[in-house]
Amino acid sequence: MMLNIIAALLALVTPETSKLFEKRLESASGMVGYILKERIDFNQQSLYFTQKSMTDDGRFLVFESAPEDRTFAKQLAVIDFEKDEIIPLEGIIRRTDNQMAYLDVEKDEVWYLDRGAFYKRELLKDPQAPVLVCKVPESLTIRGKIGRLFTHLTLNHDRTKAYFDVSYAGGLMVQGLMDFSRGEFTEWSANSDGKVINHGEINPVKDNLALCAQEVTGDIKNIDGIYPRVQLNSLGKREVVECTMCNGGATHQTWAPDGKGYIYCGNGCTYHHLATDKEIEMIPGLYAAHANLSLDNKYLVFDRQAEDDNWYRGCPWNVLFWNRLTGKYVFVYRNSAALNEKGAKHPLHPDPHPSFGCRDRYIICTFNDEERRLNVFVAPVEQFILATQGERADFSTYKRSTSRKVTVFRKPRQVTSRS
Repeated sequence: MMLNIIAALLALVTPETSKLFEKRLESASGMVGYILKERIDFNQQSLYFTQKSMTDDGRFLVFESAPEDRTFAKQLAVIDFEKDEIIPLEGIIRRTDNQMAYLDVEKDEVWYLDRGAFYKRELLKDPQAPVLVCKVPESLTIRGKIGRLFTHLTLNHDRTKAYFDVSYAGGLMVQGLMDFSRGEFTEWSANSDGKVINHGEINPVKDNLALCAQEVTGDIKNIDGIYPRVQLNSLGKREVVECTMCNGGATHQTWAPDGKGYIYCGNGCTYHHLATDKEIEMIPGLYAAHANLSLDNKYLVFDRQAEDDNWYRGCPWNVLFWNRLTGKYVFVYRNSAALNEKGAKHPLHPDPHPSFGCRDRYIICTFNDEERRLNVFVAPVEQFILATQGERADFSTYKRSTSRKVTVFRKPRQVTSRS
């Protein structure tokens, strides 16, 4: 597998050599990145949060575009590095800040929802040909008007199942597992108490476990002293997990690639080990908003609002690379432009959301420029590793603790129905 990927990469154009990209030097660190200069619309941004943007073989990079008027109508597109061209994926338009498409980085396929059914596009065959996977099960549609089926589509290890955090008009929330091979949805938990449960993500190796979150609101209240943002969900149980490093401000949780634990942001970034409930501080002294781990858990990439700014939707951003082996960091980029005035809310969710792609060869994220545009940004990882070499960090100084859990849901009415 690895030899095939290396051979494919050698035959491809890359962001460094593509005519579609232009080079950018970060003066704060001397690091190099590449901005997608070729445009199909005014705003262009990488997929974000739980989603990856670049395939393992380096052939494709998927992104979303949107018009200058900031209308939430995001067109999905793909860069084919073999042809060195952008291909808008006809018919894949997202009109809500939910239900983001999923890129299968191993099989080079895009999965998405369209008019009551799930489809995929096989990028290696025909990117414009929808392949029907299955319809949305009747067990979901008969319960009321669906606001969203999922926040970001996440699939399991063999791409046969997905985790849904369903939201209905009227306030009903239902969480559970969608089996694409059988066309069935199994309810794991549900609530209608006004708490918004979203940001679901299935474990990358276990089909019976998912992360989800209670959306942060102004009146969010602790449960038995635990801030309820980060939650674990399985059949018949949803439980709130104590975030010991920043309990009272934890945010943006996501699985480690090996599925043995997860990270969350807030007062830095913390790793939570599932089997022991042990937590360890990962980036001491640095605030993080969104973070992602490399496949081997050695490196972390994260974003944070620029030093002189509080967060608002459209604020200036920094993106940083952290070497966990040495405890050193370097700026991927520093102080991107503000997209709007303080207090105003940009509708397109323009936070950088950096992640690793092409089996950790690149960092992919969004970069906001002086023309108040969103841009796809790609940076080679090797330079960051070299820039953060040195003596191994003294891990004895890192904070450690053990967290608690509080069960907030047990024994749902199980609903399984074939579409």
